[in-house]
Amino acid sequence: AAPHEPAPLHKQSSLPSHDGRHARRVIYIRARRRSPAPNRSTASPRAAPPRPSAAPRPRRRPRPPLLLLQVFEKVEQVGEGTYGQVYKARNKETGEIVALKRVRMDNEREGFPITAIREIKILKILNHKNIVCLKEIVTSKASEYNHGKGSIYMVMEFADHDLCGLTDAGIRFTEAQIKCYMKQLLEGLAYCHKNRILHRDIKGSNLLITNEGQLKLADFGLARPFDDNNRAYTNRVITLWYRCAPTARPPAP
Repeated sequence: AAPHEPAPLHKQSSLPSHDGRHARRVIYIRARRRSPAPNRSTASPRAAPPRPSAAPRPRRRPRPPLLLLQVFEKVEQVGEGTYGQVYKARNKETGEIVALKRVRMDNEREGFPITAIREIKILKILNHKNIVCLKEIVTSKASEYNHGKGSIYMVMEFADHDLCGLTDAGIRFTEAQIKCYMKQLLEGLAYCHKNRILHRDIKGSNLLITNEGQLKLADFGLARPFDDNNRAYTNRVITLWYRCAPTARPPAP
């Protein structure tokens, strides 16, 4: 039969019987219609099923770089301590008045001062109305004044006065004002101790007072966390004139 014609339904075959005679048995064969084999050289490849379209991944927002000091305009220097200078400055973009505390790195040959690292870390943890707020960190470009290096500044909220400056100016506080400031001071210290932070430098120049009468603890350069392991801490803390007797003159071993 031709390739495209159906095969025969049956065929006859002669098989020997028991008596020697040939019996004719009909063997039926199912007919199968076969189609011609496709030519693989010309057959088109099977197309893959389309994949479901995935939703586009949201792009990650790049981390904002550290602001440069050029964003702020220095107004005046308002203080200087062991660990740096403090300037009153104004944000050129928003007009906000802030305090810039320059980290002193004159005596640091390698790395960043440990006191500044502690202060930044602690101020990032604490969030209280009676504790000065650290807004951000800014850098300045390298200059000859800084031996070819850039400076690091901590941007903090600005307070108009400090307790030491007001008393030196001859300001007399009323009994109600003294009670109010003492209450705010104790609330700020209680919050620090609740978060296991020791300030270790309470004095008049580190107690800032705004024009609205709000007191804020500042200068956490000597602060550090504490635990319940009863470890020995250094006694060289607090400004010398404000040390208590056991701290100023520790007992002999």
